[in-house]
Amino acid sequence: MSVVLFTWELGAGMGHVMPYINAAKRLVDNGHDVVFAMRELSRAERLFEGTGIRYIQAPSQVKKIEAPIRPTNSYAQIIHNTGFSDVYRLTALVRAWQELYRMVKPDLVVLDHSPSALITSKGFELKRILIGSGFFIPPSDEQLPMLFTSPKTDDEKVRSDEQQVLDKILEVTKRLALPEINSWKSMFDVDRKLFRTFKELDHYGGRDDCEYLGIGPDKPGVEPGWPEGRGKRVFAYLKPFKTLPALLQMLNKFGNPTLIYGDGIKQETKDRFSSKTLKFVDQPLDMGLVGKSAQVAITNANHGTIASLLLAGLPQLLLPLQLEQMILASRVAALGVGLAAPKLRQGGMANKFKQLCEDERYQKAADEFVQRNINFDRETLTSRLVEVVQKLLKHGE
Repeated sequence: MSVVLFTWELGAGMGHVMPYINAAKRLVDNGHDVVFAMRELSRAERLFEGTGIRYIQAPSQVKKIEAPIRPTNSYAQIIHNTGFSDVYRLTALVRAWQELYRMVKPDLVVLDHSPSALITSKGFELKRILIGSGFFIPPSDEQLPMLFTSPKTDDEKVRSDEQQVLDKILEVTKRLALPEINSWKSMFDVDRKLFRTFKELDHYGGRDDCEYLGIGPDKPGVEPGWPEGRGKRVFAYLKPFKTLPALLQMLNKFGNPTLIYGDGIKQETKDRFSSKTLKFVDQPLDMGLVGKSAQVAITNANHGTIASLLLAGLPQLLLPLQLEQMILASRVAALGVGLAAPKLRQGGMANKFKQLCEDERYQKAADEFVQRNINFDRETLTSRLVEVVQKLLKHGE
């Protein structure tokens, strides 16, 4: 029996765990011992009870660093802000991961957004798989790519920050007698890279040193009940943001039959803008049925929703709230299947929504995405992950 360790070190939300549950259950059924090291344990018992999967608290640091970099423009600056700015903080994390590895004794580790767990793994004889949507797995080059460019971008500072973080990683590996990591390429040198996305949605563009597995099945949800209205049916999945009232006012003005699942939107806001044509729902919807009945989508550019709705052929208006979403929104816009309004201004949102509804080029591009992926099986993520894990454990390749 082999021991397989899944790690979730950084990032909010169960999206760093849920996509792998079915694969983990299948590995248990096949006789493997599966352990999850989780950043957040509040839902662990409800999630794993009766599955045979073990779980443990992942090493973490509660105290925030004193001088975070703002804005972040590279992977190095992102992890700098999580504690990679200080040799002693990083050393503590790696030591804690060392103890966890010694206790669990994994033969293979599957790492989702777990940089210090990755560094630590270099000192153990085991197989390594990096997995995720791709954003936290930068290309394996000597130099990290910029996440965005603008006239205000200070290239020299970004490169200086990257080198400082890399120097601290190298110092920690020397302090703890680990294999030295003296380049970003060496840090991300693993046995396999598996991306739960599509090549067209890779934040860094398509790559050849990884395997794209697409997305898994949608979570269960309720049947959508559409309000009355004129024009195309609009589905929106939104979190609160400053100009959300302007967007809701705009949707009421256009009068399209609109269903909104509001994650964290106040009841006061829902009551104010609910109408004959605009309806809020409090439970997640069946995304398969949404995809069949909606004709346009509006989201904050969260990856899973974008991918699911693209597979259904829906053009999308994207209103990103943070960096990862901004990059993904630009990828979707480049595909011609949607439009991004990153400044979240009323006029921009209204104009782009009107374009999506009236210009059939966006629907045509969305239909082409569907055709390119017509044979895609949403069980691929689970089946292929299990296959890769077992092949590495058996043959080491």
